[in-house]
Amino acid sequence: MAGPGSAVTVMFDGDEKDVDTFVLAEHATESSDRTCSTASPLGSALDGSRVRDVRTYSLPSGAESTVTVLGITWP
Repeated sequence: MAGPGSAVTVMFDGDEKDVDTFVLAEHATESSDRTCSTASPLGSALDGSRVRDVRTYSLPSGAESTVTVLGITWP
């Protein structure tokens, strides 16, 4: 299960070419290009997720996006 400190690989909106990996961070101050705070919409959607989960979250524009969890690793 994904949580702060885990690296989560996701596919955006079912697009196999749009895959990225983020490290979930508990605090926004820990953020970097490849870190996603669990307080953010994407980080909140990923927190507690499992491989193959499909999660929906809101973009700043108000539109919704989905991510499919492809992998979760822990350091």
